[in-house]
Amino acid sequence: MYARSCAACHGGELQGATSSALASAEFRARWSSAERSLDDLYTLIRTAMPPGQQGSLTNDQYLAVTAYLLERNGVPAGAQRLIADRTLLARTRIPAMASATGSATADTATVTTPWDIKRIVPDYQEGPRGRTPTGVGPSQAELLAAESGSRDWLVHGHDLAGTRYSALRQVTTRNANRLRVACSFQVGEGGSFQPGPIVHQGTMYLTTTWSTIALDAADGKLLWSRRIADANIGERITMPPIIHDDLIYIGPAVSENAIRGWVGAFRLDDGAPVWRFNIVPGPGEPGYETWRHDMPFPIGGGGVWTPFAIDAARGLLHVAATNPAPDFPEELRGGINLYTNSALALDLQTGRLVWYEQMVPNDDHDWDFTQIAPLYRAPVTQQGTHACPGVLGGVEWNGPAYHPGANVLVTPAVDWCSTFFEAAADSIKFVPGQNYLGGTIVPDSVSQGWLTAVDASTGQVRWRYRSARPMVAAVTATGGELIFAGELNGDLIALDAATGDVRSRHNTGGSVGVGIVTYDVGGTQYIAVASGRPSGFWIDAFPGAATITVFALDGGPSMRR
Repeated sequence: MYARSCAACHGGELQGATSSALASAEFRARWSSAERSLDDLYTLIRTAMPPGQQGSLTNDQYLAVTAYLLERNGVPAGAQRLIADRTLLARTRIPAMASATGSATADTATVTTPWDIKRIVPDYQEGPRGRTPTGVGPSQAELLAAESGSRDWLVHGHDLAGTRYSALRQVTTRNANRLRVACSFQVGEGGSFQPGPIVHQGTMYLTTTWSTIALDAADGKLLWSRRIADANIGERITMPPIIHDDLIYIGPAVSENAIRGWVGAFRLDDGAPVWRFNIVPGPGEPGYETWRHDMPFPIGGGGVWTPFAIDAARGLLHVAATNPAPDFPEELRGGINLYTNSALALDLQTGRLVWYEQMVPNDDHDWDFTQIAPLYRAPVTQQGTHACPGVLGGVEWNGPAYHPGANVLVTPAVDWCSTFFEAAADSIKFVPGQNYLGGTIVPDSVSQGWLTAVDASTGQVRWRYRSARPMVAAVTATGGELIFAGELNGDLIALDAATGDVRSRHNTGGSVGVGIVTYDVGGTQYIAVASGRPSGFWIDAFPGAATITVFALDGGPSMRR
């Protein structure tokens, strides 16, 4: 049963493939916990697997797969046959390792995990050489000036306003067809690859699932680390932090884990918390009355996936808060569920809510509001854009780019519809750390992508570029009147900012769903693109290896020599 229904994603030996490994220390640590029961694991498998065909197996078949996972993770067989008795399964805890005697029965096993990270790593630890950095990064003045012009790429969105616009103009519409590979770096990791590289004074920095990497040279001394989120309740950090003066701003993601989203400010010198704004309000906080509180299961959501933007002149932090949870059954959450799916403007120093605009009140389609950048000043229209987004549709983790010369916003988008099914109230079950949808979704078999340029003042569409597959890669605008974007077939494309005409196309060897940056080193403009395995959702038949590919005119100085 496992080979027929599960192995294609999780590997024939449970080693992991396009999805996670199911025979591993991580799997055992997650499920051998006093907070999780065998019924939690069985319910997750029964209601979420196989993806797109949830519920297609019988209860006995799902139970057989559950038993197989336990066996492969060293859990000993007991004296009592495993049956789909929800009461029995709910009071059963999974041992962390195989029992020395092998005599524990299924309904008496109560061993909890030894992998409780809170007992291993303290909430705060200081580096061996103190908290004073020996290197010099970009100054506050450089960060503030980046929007008007910079040779580097200093933050995820290029500048504090998140414009993703570089004034570099060595590569233009006239010579973009001369772009050639200048160098390539194989990251050498499997799994999802979704970095947004930054570049400062000739050094490129990027992060992966396991590593922080500096290309050329860097000294990665630890200054301090502080625990700010709780992985045990499903909080995960997916965004890079943004820094202004002496504060770091960040928040946790994954509303589907039933977290209660928040935005926090922390001291730059030691990570000490300064303020926190609760996106899902607590008792006594404004907005608490917009939720039901009489249900026997948790409510939450309001996670933050993507980087914030800062209006330094007005002293405002702009935040995109995502969907409520459980995602689909709106009547079970009551009210409009403030402040989920909202654009929030918070005071930089205090976290006080200055204003908000809720885009999707009481969301029942998982229509996350995920992007808050770029910030720019022009007239705003209210006509909007018609779309058909499913759970994977719309704008993903890489938002629009703003080209001030052409006065256009250029946005990559996923055109992928879904069918939504709401679960009956008595069948909704919360499993800590797992998707908490309150129903299922079936994506359409056909999808496509769009790159859309709209007039930043009127909202009128200037041009559109259609891709055969969803467009999830970053978009980068340059002073050479170019728009750089990536496609899941592996192509890096350069388009005319005014017309959308493709001026050059280069295949990188792997799906492009990640960062594209441009910078100057020694008088030469380079364009760097990260490609390969952006995640299981966004790969074609040949996903490619995680790779950074750098382009320059005629290949750059080294190639010309």
